Amino acid sequence: MSRATFLFAPQPALLMAKKKLPQLIELVRDTTWKCGRLEREIITFIREYITTRIRKTVPTELVLQHFTEKGYAPLQIKDALARLEKRQIIRFRSTYNRGRKKNREVGR
Repeated sequence: MSRATFLFAPQPALLMAKKKLPQLIELVRDTTWKCGRLEREIITFIREYITTRIRKTVPTELVLQHFTEKGYAPLQIKDALARLEKRQIIRFRSTYNRGRKKNREVGR
């Protein structure tokens, strides 16, 4: 292996292709400024999904399925999701129950 191989960090797209994505996507900021075409479509899809349903999150599999049917490659979709997460427009959640507080007595 050459020395240049160690100098460059692996690309996020390759890392996301290898590991499994979290189950849910939450929209943090409703902005499409400086986003590409696919990112805008993903944000619009998430926004419409959230406004038509009670939940605040969207299943990741649903997003992948929807945009794969539209003709995008799964790697393109995962790259776009990674860019949106990096810009803090979306947030990944692992389960539905995350963030709920248990009923505990205060002060004991």
